[in-house]
Amino acid sequence: MTGLVRKATLLSACGLLLAGAAMAGIPHAGNSQKPCIILMDLPNSTNNVGANPGVCGQPALKVIVRDALNLPVDNSDVVLDFSACPVGPIQVDSVQVDNLVSWPGIPNSRCYSKTLLKTSNALGEVCFSLEGSSTTSDPSSGHSFYTGLTLRNLGPSAGVVCCKVYASGNLLGTQLVIVNKYDLDANATVNAGDGSYHLDAQGADLAGGGGGGGYWTFGDYNCDGTVNAGDGSLHLDAQGNELAGEVVSLQLCP
Repeated sequence: MTGLVRKATLLSACGLLLAGAAMAGIPHAGNSQKPCIILMDLPNSTNNVGANPGVCGQPALKVIVRDALNLPVDNSDVVLDFSACPVGPIQVDSVQVDNLVSWPGIPNSRCYSKTLLKTSNALGEVCFSLEGSSTTSDPSSGHSFYTGLTLRNLGPSAGVVCCKVYASGNLLGTQLVIVNKYDLDANATVNAGDGSYHLDAQGADLAGGGGGGGYWTFGDYNCDGTVNAGDGSLHLDAQGNELAGEVVSLQLCP
């Protein structure tokens, strides 16, 4: 009987090893990182792109592909699929500045399929800095907080959970998409004037709905669900990028 138990234990262990080997290198949704997806009109220096590239951090989208053993999966094709996103509230730029960096570049957005693709590095990481916009309009004239201030479009009050993230054909999840704008006064440049608008947005967020203010995604540059001084520092980064030669130029997919 003891011999049979040993054989059974050995077979079970071998089976687990084989199962683990079979799952190694296959992207695993539960172990992979797939944060909020941000579409923006201008990168700031926490994005690994553009005239003043920085690290791959917020508000860039950083996907980390891991397998069932929690090991990084390199050379995995990571696809962002916006095809289920509503047209208007979510608009992807047809040409991405992310083409310019040393990471495996995003081909020009394929508007017909509304997908973007990059390949993971040796750590399983993919850094996306995504450009896009929204046609959603919420004029400040309808909010008492902005009474007496310059009229502006406040944009969407919430994001949309609609972007499917795939790695090597495996669905990692369907993620929240929000739209950011650094050119808040819509004059095709990002400077201190836009910074003053962002200070207003911080005040509106603090005032909340009952105070005639509220939350709008345009100023939430780190996708934490609030507009505050942390986002203000990212706006200062964006102003620096503008001075370094970035431009606001969107060619949106229909």
